[in-house]
Amino acid sequence: MKAREVVQGWLKEQQTQIGVEPSRWESSDLYAEKFIAWYETDTHLIDICCWNNADCLDIIALNKNTKKEDFIVAGECDGQMGLSQRLREFLAWLKTTQ
Repeated sequence: MKAREVVQGWLKEQQTQIGVEPSRWESSDLYAEKFIAWYETDTHLIDICCWNNADCLDIIALNKNTKKEDFIVAGECDGQMGLSQRLREFLAWLKTTQ
């Protein structure tokens, strides 16, 4: 499976854990094979962007009050295991904010 398929599948499986529906959910093959999802919680704007090239996954959570990043990871992952690890870290962090 390609990186964006892994990330999309994981986000769908974890929807109840995330606690909100995505406000944006988009795949594109224009310029690069990528996937973007945006979520808005009571306290954060969350941007998740994944590229098939090099299994890259960026997750940024902007605090709506402070306008600063409370959670940020970016760059290449070590295949599906690396993608899954990064997503688990994000979910663990998100649970601390709820």
